[in-house]
Amino acid sequence: MQNINSHTPDSDKVNESIWTSQSWQNLTSSFGLLKVLDVACELKLFTLIAEKPSTASALAEETGCKPYYLKALLDTCVSMCLLKTEDVLYYCRQPALTYLDETSDYYVGHFLHIISVESVMWNGLMNLIQHGEVPENNAEVETEVFTMGMHALGMLGEADNLLAHVDIGDAIQLVDVGCGSGVYSIAFCEQYPNLRATLLDRPEVLETTKRVVSQSSISDRIEFKIADMVKDDYGNDRDVVLLSDVLYQSRKDCITILSSAFRALKPGGLLIIVDILYCTFE
Repeated sequence: MQNINSHTPDSDKVNESIWTSQSWQNLTSSFGLLKVLDVACELKLFTLIAEKPSTASALAEETGCKPYYLKALLDTCVSMCLLKTEDVLYYCRQPALTYLDETSDYYVGHFLHIISVESVMWNGLMNLIQHGEVPENNAEVETEVFTMGMHALGMLGEADNLLAHVDIGDAIQLVDVGCGSGVYSIAFCEQYPNLRATLLDRPEVLETTKRVVSQSSISDRIEFKIADMVKDDYGNDRDVVLLSDVLYQSRKDCITILSSAFRALKPGGLLIIVDILYCTFE
């Protein structure tokens, strides 16, 4: 396995200058600004304005919101350099067109919603530290929203970063376990013309996966298989097994997933893990 983002104490060069007065101000306002963007995306404000510059009152009528408060939301987006005003009309600036318009390939609104919803769990941090009480995860995000939220991360550079650091050589068969949108498999297939990929996930996820893959140029080299990553096997004689953001399960389930991955590989095959992992180095 290749460790793309290796980190050791010797390589830890702390830049204390990043903690300026401005950075503290940014930190204190970050949660509120996240909620502003989440609500604005949920109301499709950037998409509506990208389609047609509009006034606050017209947008309030179209979205069913209170004009006074919607104008405050829009003006906050202006202060964030995402919108601009000319006379009484609101226009999208380029960052909003690129990342906050639902029609853009780089739309991040779904991911912002995931972070916004799951951030509620951080309210239980004190109880966790003092009493060991794990906060309940009552936050629910729709399957398609979660899948496309994670897709956004891949589109924002993670897929390109993976391709830049991992060479799969002359591999022919790749299996993507817990594939989500299939963004990484699509990227590999686009880079390697002889590669075929099998995407494994739950049926409700694969509905979104199939839609995403159908919009790519390599859909004829990708197949889908309904699977439970803990209970089902991943096939055999695979050149590559890809585990992307799936090792968040219990220790027992992670061992099961890794064991299944190794069984699926042909001798000398490659296991790729894309995840945020905590490691200690001696």
